[in-house]
Amino acid sequence: MDTYNSNACNASWASVEAHKGLVKGFDRQRAPVSSQPTTPPVDTPRQASYNTRRCYEMTTYAIVESGGKQYRVKAGDFIDVEKLPVEVGATVELPHVLLLSQDDQLLLGRPHVEGARVVAEVREQGKDTKIVVFKYKAKTRYRKKQGHRQRFTRLQIMELVAP
Repeated sequence: MDTYNSNACNASWASVEAHKGLVKGFDRQRAPVSSQPTTPPVDTPRQASYNTRRCYEMTTYAIVESGGKQYRVKAGDFIDVEKLPVEVGATVELPHVLLLSQDDQLLLGRPHVEGARVVAEVREQGKDTKIVVFKYKAKTRYRKKQGHRQRFTRLQIMELVAP
């Protein structure tokens, strides 16, 4: 598993951008207009590509499943999941952990990581914003307007428990 330093990656991206500015009159159909061939400054093999924007640092996170949806969570995050039948302030465990990343270790479940779980606390039970469902059929005077507000449970992730 690679560990990338975002500062080093941003510096390399700046050198690539500077290189693009040095090549005047570059056209994809033909070679550069300048008489001397120019090559981009390359520090490492990873920086040879212009696609070096995918810079990240390894952190502790998990991908959990709740209500048929998948969420990427880490400790301290707030997520809104489909309504759960629990009281505000209660602690809930999300046992369906699909992936768990800690330090330099990546645990991938098939389909779930055995023994891993995410502990969260219920912060709020609420309703989402209203959406308008409008049914209409032309030339028959059929119009039907209906509103809907989806119920949700807001969770605060307390900890990620590895097996």
